[in-house]
Amino acid sequence: MHFFALLVFWAADGYCGTPHPGPPGPPGPPFRMIAAIVGGILGGWVFSLVFPTTEMTGIATAATGLGAFVGGRVLSDAAGLARAGR
Repeated sequence: MHFFALLVFWAADGYCGTPHPGPPGPPGPPFRMIAAIVGGILGGWVFSLVFPTTEMTGIATAATGLGAFVGGRVLSDAAGLARAGR
């Protein structure tokens, strides 16, 4: 159950790394959002190897959240560059 909670946390944190359009309007293409969620899960998992967590509290969980945010942002930007900003 703990691992499932971390996956949801990392996916949500990765989604927060998705750049959204400035003015209100239609949402961007879903591939950047999907890439950010996948990047969040991968970034959180990589950081969990460096900062192992045993429960859903503490500084190690916060560190994996930072890894999820960075992973989501990097993969989202890479997907945007691959599609030339479309």
